[in-house]
Amino acid sequence: MVFLLSSHNVFEYLIEQEICDPKEPYPSQISPKECKNFNLLVSFANGRHLLVKQERHDSQGNTHGEFWNEWRIQQFLQTFPALSPIRSLISEAIHFDPSRSIIVLNYLNDYCDLADFYYKEQRFPTAISAAVGAMLATIHRTTLEQQAYQDCLNQNGRETPIDKAPNLLRGLERIGPEIFGRVCADGLEFFRLYQCYESLGQAISELNAAWSPCCLIHYDLRLSNLLLHLEWEQVRSSAEPSIPRWFD
Repeated sequence: MVFLLSSHNVFEYLIEQEICDPKEPYPSQISPKECKNFNLLVSFANGRHLLVKQERHDSQGNTHGEFWNEWRIQQFLQTFPALSPIRSLISEAIHFDPSRSIIVLNYLNDYCDLADFYYKEQRFPTAISAAVGAMLATIHRTTLEQQAYQDCLNQNGRETPIDKAPNLLRGLERIGPEIFGRVCADGLEFFRLYQCYESLGQAISELNAAWSPCCLIHYDLRLSNLLLHLEWEQVRSSAEPSIPRWFD
C-alpha cells in the first residue's frame, strides 16, 4: 500500500525515521507549501523548521524518482572537501526515503523565494541579479572540467548516467491535444512559438547537437528555485555570494 504523507502522520514519520525524538513536543505548526510536489513545512517551538517533500503519485501509485538527483548532489558535496565553497549555496537535505519518495530538508525560515520577492516588491535590484550570477559562477567554476566529480555522480546514480546527452527535441516531433492537460500556460506559449517559427526548432536542434557536459548545473533554474535572505540588503555587504541559494 502506498504511504501518503499528510499533516496527520508527518510527525510520526519523522519520529520513525529518527529525525525527531518521540519525547520532544508536537510541532507548533504544520503547513502545506504550494509546489509541484506535496510539501509540508513542519515548525517547532525551539525554532527548528523542516521541509518534508513527497513526490506526487500517478494513478498506478508510481513516481518519477525526481528526488534521487537531489539526494545525489547532497552526497556529492560531502565527498569532496574542495566543494566547500558551494555547500552553503545549496539547501541542505538531511534524509531521503526512496521507497516512499520522500526527502527532508532543513528549512531556511529567514529566506523567501525570488519569484515571491519580485511579485510582492515589484522591484528588481541589480545587486540581487549580480549575486545570483556570482553564485552560479562559483558553482560552475568550482566543478568545471573535473572528471572525478563526473565519475562520482555517475557512480551514485541509478540507471541514467549524469553525462548522458538529453534529447531536447523529445515530444516536439508530434504535438497533440493531450498537452493541454499536462502543460502550464507558459509551456503552451512555448509550443505556440515553436510551431510558428522554424528558426526556434533549428536552434533547439543545434543546441541538442552541441551539448557537452563540463560542470555542475541546476537543471531547473527558475526564480521560484532561488532563495533570497529576508534581510539581504543588510547582509550583502559582508556575505554577498550567499545572498541567494538554490533550492529544490
